[in-house]
Amino acid sequence: MVTAAITTGDGDTRVTLAGELDVSTAPTLRAVLVEATDPRPDRVVIDLSDVTYLDSTGLGVLVGAHRRAVAYGGALAFICPAGRVRHLFELTGMSGVFTLYESAPADRWADAPFRGMR
Repeated sequence: MVTAAITTGDGDTRVTLAGELDVSTAPTLRAVLVEATDPRPDRVVIDLSDVTYLDSTGLGVLVGAHRRAVAYGGALAFICPAGRVRHLFELTGMSGVFTLYESAPADRWADAPFRGMR
C-alpha cells in the first residue's frame, strides 16, 4: 500500500510518499507522479522518508518521473534518508543520476543543484 500527498507553492511541487513502492502500487504511484508533473512545475521534490520498500518496478516509475520532468525543462529531486531505499539507489547507480537529500533543505530548494538524467 502507498499513500501520497501533493503540495505546491512558489513554483515547487512536493510529493510525500509513504508505504511500499512495488509492482502492486506502481499504477497508483505513476498516476500521482503524472498529476504532480502535468502542470510542469520548475521543481518536483519527492519525499521518500516514509517509504518502507522499493522494488525495481517502483524504481522504474521514479526514473520515468525524473525523465518526464527533465524533458520539459524541470528538475526533480528526492528526500531519501539513509536506509534501505537509499541503499537501493546506491546499488543501482541512481544516486549518481538523481539529486538526493538526507532531509528537506531549509532553503526550499532555492539554490539546489538539480541534475538531469545522464
